[in-house]
Amino acid sequence: MFPLPIVYCGFGFIEGERLPILESFELNAYPFGIHVPDPLHPDNNTPYSRGYPLRVHEMEYWKDNFDWSRLQHLITCDANFALQIMPQLTSLKVFDCAKEYVPSGKMLKIFRLIPSSLESINVSKITDIGVENLLRHGNTLRDLTIHQEENYEGEWRVVTINADTLIQIRDGCPHIEELSLDVSRIDDWPYEILDILASFSSLRSLTIWFELGITDCDQPIQPYVNFSAAGKLFKYIHEHATSQNTRLRKVTFMSGSPPKFGIGLPSKATSWASCNSSIFVCELSDRDDHATKGIFDVKCPGLTRDENEYLRRFDSGEKHIGILLYLQESLLVARDGPTPLLEWGRGLSWY
Repeated sequence: MFPLPIVYCGFGFIEGERLPILESFELNAYPFGIHVPDPLHPDNNTPYSRGYPLRVHEMEYWKDNFDWSRLQHLITCDANFALQIMPQLTSLKVFDCAKEYVPSGKMLKIFRLIPSSLESINVSKITDIGVENLLRHGNTLRDLTIHQEENYEGEWRVVTINADTLIQIRDGCPHIEELSLDVSRIDDWPYEILDILASFSSLRSLTIWFELGITDCDQPIQPYVNFSAAGKLFKYIHEHATSQNTRLRKVTFMSGSPPKFGIGLPSKATSWASCNSSIFVCELSDRDDHATKGIFDVKCPGLTRDENEYLRRFDSGEKHIGILLYLQESLLVARDGPTPLLEWGRGLSWY
């Protein structure tokens, strides 16, 4: 880690100066000024203190001088800042704190302080908010995301949501229309979880992140998420919906969510994770007569129209598909699933 600079580099609000009244605010890694008695002292190593004009912590100044009463949408990974202003956010509807790591203990404190009923929540894992805190917003909650990137410590699967918790969310938050969450699997598809998801009565759009398996790149998690599997999973969810008039029209399957590159040169394993991740979007037909019959489309948004057409023909069993001269690596991943690291790097495949 590099040391933080001593010189203050923030906005420098003084004497009651403040931002205009805000309805939406995003704050990440802002260099809040810190007051020290002698900022020019040669032994002073306090970050953002030299040149800071106030005699109170800048975060405290923001809390006391800004009008937060109309703020409806807050995105921040600064837990200390959120704790400071949360009691004043009486109009808050959307809270997103999942962009960076925040200790679960602080997140629980933040959610206990929220004075309003939220319509949208985005957290990394259910333990960040706690089921009881989440259910407090059950009557108003429309959009819920519980997702974090995979990590190399193997903790991703441990903190994914279980069936009992998902049932509590379904029963306690009956108005959820958009749901995104991490779902684990071991040797088979998580049909119990899929059955519960199919029973959300108001759900319109669902996103499921499946683990790629970056802790052992030579053995990606099976069964593989590919074009064919995405279509079968969508069909399963739609057929198992508890209502004939299900509102669910779109399911997105995410295969892998690798962490961002860190400092220095990325390893081969890091590149493998990025290149072997894929996204599949399954959506009912826009035509009502087709939709009622369960007719849907599967596409991989990272591929071209011709490449998606190739996947459709391949999935239907066509043997001679003469629309592409060669198959890119991303297309092969979408067709077959991830390639174990030892076999990876096949590049282009001619046929």
